[in-house]
Amino acid sequence: MKATLFVTMFLFTLAAQSQKANQYIEKGNRNYREKEYARADEQYGKALAKDNSNTTALFNSGNVRQKLGKYEEASKAYEAVASSAKVPALKAKAYYNQGVSYIRQKKLHEAIEAFKKSIRIDPDDNQARENLQKALKELKQQQQQ
Repeated sequence: MKATLFVTMFLFTLAAQSQKANQYIEKGNRNYREKEYARADEQYGKALAKDNSNTTALFNSGNVRQKLGKYEEASKAYEAVASSAKVPALKAKAYYNQGVSYIRQKKLHEAIEAFKKSIRIDPDDNQARENLQKALKELKQQQQQ
């Protein structure tokens, strides 16, 4: 009986934390839409403090950090999403966004690998394919110079 009560209380606590995290995500999304990126980043941080494995909060945190010019932090957030996401579409999008982040950091080799990973998961993503081609072309130009 005590074990059942403990499990029930544990599950209730998890559900409450998850609900609280979702509230912060909603606030962050509102801030993001209003282009208040620093506030959005703060809200996503609060969501992650409640549930550090929340892929939505991680992904959105990466997006807002891209907007803030914190590309290295963004690429780390996308890597965390890609490594923990169960949904293939989310994993592909995380790799795609990571590739964009690497491009902005002038890390062409890393960008190319991220775009390739995205395409392996979602072969129909023409945008990832185009960005891969651009990155390969830019790398080739750099190597020729």
